[in-house]
Amino acid sequence: MARNTFYKKKTTPEEREECFRWFEQRIDRLPKHYKLYEKTFDDLPFTIRRLVRLLREELPKSSIFEGQFALLQQIREHLQQSPDFQE
Repeated sequence: MARNTFYKKKTTPEEREECFRWFEQRIDRLPKHYKLYEKTFDDLPFTIRRLVRLLREELPKSSIFEGQFALLQQIREHLQQSPDFQE
């Protein structure tokens, strides 16, 4: 299992919003089924939409959600390494 190196105790609103926008701009290009190491997502676009909505609302109030944000960043990094997301 690859270690998630994105986790931080506190992220800035700017870095969170940049990550959220990256996904929102590519939501229609995300694969339906996606495997990230041992994690399997049966509907990645749905999962990302819900995660972004949750994190936008809850992360500014509580750092307990930083782990979920780190997962979002890990998914983005993994996607960026695939040919479909090379920019």
